[in-house]
Amino acid sequence: LLLRYKDKLIETDVRNMPMPQHMLHILEQLEQLPPDLALFVYHKKIPMFLLPELKQNGYKYAIQENSGTVLMLIYKQHL
Repeated sequence: LLLRYKDKLIETDVRNMPMPQHMLHILEQLEQLPPDLALFVYHKKIPMFLLPELKQNGYKYAIQENSGTVLMLIYKQHL
């Protein structure tokens, strides 16, 4: 997926944001995200309450935990 979106990523770091700001920030970024780009998020934990919201709005995501940081790639599901 990272190769697919190489040079087409918007990065955001929400590790230091309190709840629910991190979720609101991610949703805000997604509203402005062009369909051919993906959002790459640095998070401190897997945002369990965000995942159903993403699915409901037609987004797909990939999550990887790496040394205490959660890396998350969010992209629009193309039909």
